[in-house]
Amino acid sequence: MESSSELDEIRSRIQERWSRLQRFTILGVISFAAFLLVMTDTVYLPSMIHIQQDLDTTELLVTLSVALFAFVIGLMPLLWGPLSDAIARRWLLVLSMAFFTAIKPSGRR
Repeated sequence: MESSSELDEIRSRIQERWSRLQRFTILGVISFAAFLLVMTDTVYLPSMIHIQQDLDTTELLVTLSVALFAFVIGLMPLLWGPLSDAIARRWLLVLSMAFFTAIKPSGRR
């Protein structure tokens, strides 16, 4: 465990490297990304009946899509964590957000 003096040194390096606005912008982007993850699940689960009716499919297939979604959401941190250590975290987050935006349903018929 790090001592308080080491933590103070880390905090001062962070404050020297980024301005207050940059730190709050980073916090906002990461918070928004975390919100999107929770929001997709919250919106998807209650609409399962409508998805089943609109796509004219079985309840099993819709439920399997939820299971696959949950599996991928659980698996990705295992891959993205080491990747973010090896590659710049900023570009990995930008790539992830772009991919998420590109594959999300548009809501158009």
